[in-house]
Amino acid sequence: MKNVGWFSRNTPLPAQLRELEQKLGKCTVLEYKQMFGSAADVIALAKKWKVEHAVIVAPMSMIAKVVEVKDTGVTWLWARMDPVHPDRSCPGSSCGEFNADRDVIVPNSRGGSTRHHRFVLFNVIKRIDMILEPF
Repeated sequence: MKNVGWFSRNTPLPAQLRELEQKLGKCTVLEYKQMFGSAADVIALAKKWKVEHAVIVAPMSMIAKVVEVKDTGVTWLWARMDPVHPDRSCPGSSCGEFNADRDVIVPNSRGGSTRHHRFVLFNVIKRIDMILEPF
């Protein structure tokens, strides 16, 4: 049985677990829900767990550093989560469109709009390009 790393403070959704099993066969998902110290810490844990695939939710700059290291043996995955209410009109926990199999509702702790996202698929992260210029 394969180990899959899950580097996110969010628990995998049932639809995400099914998709991983459809793509990889029977697997065990090893979750790390704490904040990451560095990209090197994430890579070291993925190697310790002996994972071939890992889902990562982190700042883009950290994901870019993780993905640019080529000798990890890990295929990094991005869970595509599309907004259910692009206009941010979700009423929150009472939302009639909520699907517990695929959805996450995140209330804004600062009093802003509630975010409601639905899992679509996993993408392989090949690279992240940050194109910068002086301000």
